[in-house]
Amino acid sequence: MIDQEDYLRFLNHLQSIISLKESCRPLSEDKKYSHDDVRNTYYRQVMNVINDYYLGMIGPFFMNRIKDPLGNGTIAQYLPCAIENELFSNLGFLCSFSYLKTWHDMKKVGLVFSLWIVFEDSIDIIYQNIATESEIEKYKNGTFNRIKKIIEGKLIDEDIQSIQEKLKSDYIGINNKYNYILNFLTLDKNQKKKVKEIRDFLQFFNILRNSLHTNSRPMKNYEFKLSIGTFKFEKNKHIDFFTLDVLYNSINEFVKIFSFLRENLDIEKEMFNTASLVENSYTGTDL
Repeated sequence: MIDQEDYLRFLNHLQSIISLKESCRPLSEDKKYSHDDVRNTYYRQVMNVINDYYLGMIGPFFMNRIKDPLGNGTIAQYLPCAIENELFSNLGFLCSFSYLKTWHDMKKVGLVFSLWIVFEDSIDIIYQNIATESEIEKYKNGTFNRIKKIIEGKLIDEDIQSIQEKLKSDYIGINNKYNYILNFLTLDKNQKKKVKEIRDFLQFFNILRNSLHTNSRPMKNYEFKLSIGTFKFEKNKHIDFFTLDVLYNSINEFVKIFSFLRENLDIEKEMFNTASLVENSYTGTDL
């Protein structure tokens, strides 16, 4: 049985989350950019991340409230398909205490992953639109460049070229991309102070996201003192930073960071979010 105070705190959290989502709506409709420009689509993606989290968190309680009317057929007349009544009534089990915590933990983890995915995707689009070919090549040859001075003069040119080709990678880390963008911005002295805070938060959140791949146990020791709190990662020790406050503040930070980038990115050309333009190429049979 959930504690009433905890439940009210949970409901207030969801109200704040929805308010945050609605604050993204005007940002997603900025007339300076086209509908499919990443500087608009990012906010719509964040809104959908919030929608997914919100529905996942509140859904079990909603289903629990209507499980009796579903079970006795009171609202069956409002359901166009008879099977819907049965399918909906099956969802009531999610409010059982033994299921609810695990369910909510999964929704929190999903929020962390989704927030990072939409941010990383949008950063990649901006990076691809502003980075020069020489800059991209430099990152692709990053591993080789670190050993170039060591092997020069010790190997013949053909061997050095062969090593370079083998070490070359099309992968460019997200930290290289957002750092390039931050360095590209036109900023005054006060705005430049904000950059360190942005880098610190993004490094924290990236490590937080990565720790989920190792059962919430970080691979190294880290400590971050951020505006949203102080976070200490200890190697191989389980972390539990997925509180309602941290989740809300993290969403808010991502929105503020992207807005900071958008406001100070002096690029007039359109930067299309390709996901909004691609056509489905799947040719399988319909269900």
